[in-house]
Amino acid sequence: MARPVIDWGHSGMRRKTLPITLASFIAVAETATAFAHSGATGIVKERMDRFVRSKDHLKSIKTHLQNSDFDAILPLAAEIRDWAA
Repeated sequence: MARPVIDWGHSGMRRKTLPITLASFIAVAETATAFAHSGATGIVKERMDRFVRSKDHLKSIKTHLQNSDFDAILPLAAEIRDWAA
């Protein structure tokens, strides 16, 4: 007697629900992280603010690199370097 074939890897339902499940998980994780840090004070708040500032500097550096505006990069990179030291 032949066994029924179960196609686990090509289920249309699985392809539709996986992205939704992953997006939901990421949204919940981000919300929980934001809530956990919303009441930060002292050194924790200071470090969080510095990381945000460094992230913004890195985005600006990327834009300046794309525009070949190398002089604008120096002060941003120096601030990141000084904070990291």
